[in-house]
Amino acid sequence: MNCAETLIYRALKRACASAGVLTAVFVAGSPLMAQLPIIDATTINYGVTPNQITISGQSFGTAAPVVLLETTTLSLVSNNSTSIVAKLPSGLAAGSYILTVSPPYSLPAIFVTTYGAVGPQGPAGATGATGPAGPAGAKGATGATGATGPAGPTGATGPAGPAGPVGATGAIGPQGPAGPVGATGATGAAGPAGPSGATGAIGPIGPAGPAGAAGATGPAGPVGATGATGAAGPAGPSGAAGAIGPIGPAGPAGAAGATGPAGPAGAVGPAGPVGAPGATGTTGAAGQGYTNAGPWNGGASYNAYAVVSDANGNTYVATETVPANLADPSTNPVDGSSNPYWLLFAAGGAAGPAGPAGAAGAPGAPGAPGTTGPAGAAGAQGPEGPQGPAGPQGAPGAPGAGLAEIRASLLQWYSRTYATGDQGPRGLAFDGTNIWVGSGSTVTKLSASTGAVVGQYAAGVYPTALAFDGTNIWAGNDGDGTVTELSASTGAVVATYTGFIRPDSLVFDGADVWVGNYDAGGEVTKLLASNGAVSCTYSTGMAIHGIAFDGTNIWVAGGGNFNGVYVLQASNCALVKSINLGGYGANYFGLAFDGTNMWVTGNGNPGVVVELLASTGAVVGAYPTGFYPTGVAFDGTYIWVSNTGSNPTNIINGNTVNKYLASSGALAGTYTVGNTPWGIAFDGTNIWVANNQDNTVTKIGATR
Repeated sequence: MNCAETLIYRALKRACASAGVLTAVFVAGSPLMAQLPIIDATTINYGVTPNQITISGQSFGTAAPVVLLETTTLSLVSNNSTSIVAKLPSGLAAGSYILTVSPPYSLPAIFVTTYGAVGPQGPAGATGATGPAGPAGAKGATGATGATGPAGPTGATGPAGPAGPVGATGAIGPQGPAGPVGATGATGAAGPAGPSGATGAIGPIGPAGPAGAAGATGPAGPVGATGATGAAGPAGPSGAAGAIGPIGPAGPAGAAGATGPAGPAGAVGPAGPVGAPGATGTTGAAGQGYTNAGPWNGGASYNAYAVVSDANGNTYVATETVPANLADPSTNPVDGSSNPYWLLFAAGGAAGPAGPAGAAGAPGAPGAPGTTGPAGAAGAQGPEGPQGPAGPQGAPGAPGAGLAEIRASLLQWYSRTYATGDQGPRGLAFDGTNIWVGSGSTVTKLSASTGAVVGQYAAGVYPTALAFDGTNIWAGNDGDGTVTELSASTGAVVATYTGFIRPDSLVFDGADVWVGNYDAGGEVTKLLASNGAVSCTYSTGMAIHGIAFDGTNIWVAGGGNFNGVYVLQASNCALVKSINLGGYGANYFGLAFDGTNMWVTGNGNPGVVVELLASTGAVVGAYPTGFYPTGVAFDGTYIWVSNTGSNPTNIINGNTVNKYLASSGALAGTYTVGNTPWGIAFDGTNIWVANNQDNTVTKIGATR
């Protein structure tokens, strides 16, 4: 591995460790990079003690960023959106160092900077492929037409004859027609293309052919007919491809969403508005070093962080221990949890572009003019001039790009699984920064960016349902019939409310919290978010499993005495309509609103997800799912459904998550997750799934 490769591997590993995800690499100049911090250059001030580094670039923001030199955090002297000045540590040895700038709430910018003497220039890249031969020389000019001979002399006057009788005057004869134009000689065929000559100067133009002899004098004959047009020459080479056009302007802003800071159709998810940002976490430990394992060997096993290259010059790094006899890294083999064994880090350098076409050869000498015909016809077409010499060899193409220092930013590109620290996770909620998981008798807060446990807080017994009101987290505790309100910033209990029976579903409508009771006659209770007081109730008579808000009304799903959904007025709990979905199955669980339609999962085998027009309740479509679907979420484009069970006779097995295109209901993907996936939530970028039977949550990139 060369120096540049080693430095970049170390930088990406450390950035990956801080982000908690593996990444894809984006080179500066792509549309994504325009939104992220970029380092353009660095300069060192050796005239002050300690020495200072000035970092120039873009999108650093105005808040103080975290600046790392390798693993050392640098003290800032000043900063703004395009420049940062920081103090360097004393006793720094000369060499190249990885510099990382991490503005708050942004992905990091990475740069390789040099301190002290600069190393020698690297070797020149390989010579590009030889350019194609130049085109054949142009056809020689047509020879000149021979000159028309002069008119003959007037004959002598004969002697006068004897006078005869005067005859009648004869009529004047008509004038003879003009003869047609003489034919143009046919164009000679183009000579074959000469072979590619060695590089050298273009040969001199050949001498002009001698002028044709003048034709004999004679009377002007009629003009000959026009000759046939010669065959068209071969087509010239194709022009170079035009440059890619600029990116079109952004489309107009979409219509305003429904009133409320946590409308379920918003891209950020059903939670309310994003809370105040948390404090910047401490800098993570230095990343694990890489090991150069040379060319990939299919019969060998590799440790985590081993670096291999394939026959195409691509470079891969092992994300975990890789067993022997797996497929080539380019096929992206995965482990039992669907995590890839290999991460593509750098592609091999592309060959240089072909050299430009050689210059056209010099034109051949003009042919000799044809002789004048006995009747003044045009001279014959002169022969075509000889083929011009081949053009010079095109200049060598530029060297291939190969591996080079790059600016990079990070983006999650596959799923990860994290432990929750408690038994039977089921409920999920997103607060704008963190994912909250209800399980056992606790509520666990995970960093949405890294999956790390931020805190674990006591709640009631078995908190199966969670909701965020913009400030606090609400937990419905199935095991003891209570609802707990916790501070989202500290996890401290704000209040506990009693009088419920198995409160298995919660939703926030922008002002109030709604509770769906599995028992107690399927009662729906509206609580004031400000103090937990009961505002109104409605009894559905069914076992309630799910609840959602469409910006105007509350939707409630369940089963038992009634299989379908109830729609209630959010203002006063009054019934708007009930929709019987018994024809599609029994026991309806999850609900999600996509801005126009409401989606509800039918928990059975086979399972179904039903799409309802929110304005009328009419069925738009019903789509097959896996075995016993429960949770459902909308990410702005797709509907995601969790399948809790497994059935080999079904076309879509359980322990999976299905992705459907919201515009058509078409199945867009199926992803294997943990055991018995239940709750599901969207954090604005990723889908999170609570795996009830193996005490984990799985994070899936929503654009996967």
